[in-house]
Amino acid sequence: MGASFRNINQIKALAGLDKLTISPNLIDELKNDLNLEFEELKLDEKGDYSVEEITENIFKNEMKNNIMASEKLKEGIEKFILDTNELIDHI
Repeated sequence: MGASFRNINQIKALAGLDKLTISPNLIDELKNDLNLEFEELKLDEKGDYSVEEITENIFKNEMKNNIMASEKLKEGIEKFILDTNELIDHI
């Protein structure tokens, strides 16, 4: 699933992906884009991708061995919690 796009060219490059999370401002840019050509596709039309099965143990080991990934995951979850609480306070 594609996410955290910074511009519409990144979105266009992943055209064909099953799911994308796109911010409202980038959706507006796509709507207003007069050049809706997708020249730099990163996915092929066959959809022939090999996917390695990741078990829970493999995931936990990978996270344990990647300090940056585990710290960023923790940071992201904490930020989502703060944002959720802020949203609740505004409602």
